[in-house]
Amino acid sequence: MDHTTQKFIEQLRSVTLSAEERAVMRAALLARVRELPTREPIVSQWWVWFVHARRFQAAVLSLIIVVGYGSAATFASESSLPGDILYPIKTFVAEPLARLVVPDVPDAKANFETGLLDERLHEAEALDQDMLLASGTPLQKTVRQAIQKQSKKAETVVRDAVDEESRGKKATTAATADPVVREKQRGSPDGEEHGAERALNGVFKEHKHILEKLDIDGRRSVDKGARDE
Repeated sequence: MDHTTQKFIEQLRSVTLSAEERAVMRAALLARVRELPTREPIVSQWWVWFVHARRFQAAVLSLIIVVGYGSAATFASESSLPGDILYPIKTFVAEPLARLVVPDVPDAKANFETGLLDERLHEAEALDQDMLLASGTPLQKTVRQAIQKQSKKAETVVRDAVDEESRGKKATTAATADPVVREKQRGSPDGEEHGAERALNGVFKEHKHILEKLDIDGRRSVDKGARDE
């Protein structure tokens, strides 16, 4: 490097900005930065997948724990009676879930609700045998209300099943071209009892004693006349 070049480099190194010049330049740079549009941070797709995967795994694990312990509690609650610690699991978890899988058919619903009524009455009889249904006690009132509530449900779905069968018979009679067949169908006994209705009456008859003790009217409330309208 010759003397002239070296001298030129030294002169460049000696050039500096004053404090005011540096302040002006810094302010200009900051103003330019503020004018630039803001951009959302770019998130790696791998990180997104990882977060969602961890959440999914946690959800699955929680479900396994709930189902595992819940199934054990549900199974243990099947033999529980009103007043037991597991009884709410039976009536507020297991039975509503079972109701959800019942086919949307009047006969199927009638059989299910009648079965639950039979269960409520069996529970009441078990408590009565243990002398736990003393008149006027909170437990006796709770059991009575539960039976009345389930009885109304059973009677409603049984009535629906009876009406459904009646409409089906009328439609079949109207669509039958053979006058002999139509006359036989019209001449079928009006007092013929529907299967669901017969099952409900059987439950009332079987548990007549506990119904009388709880002062519950277990007579059939299904209106036979609905079948003949």
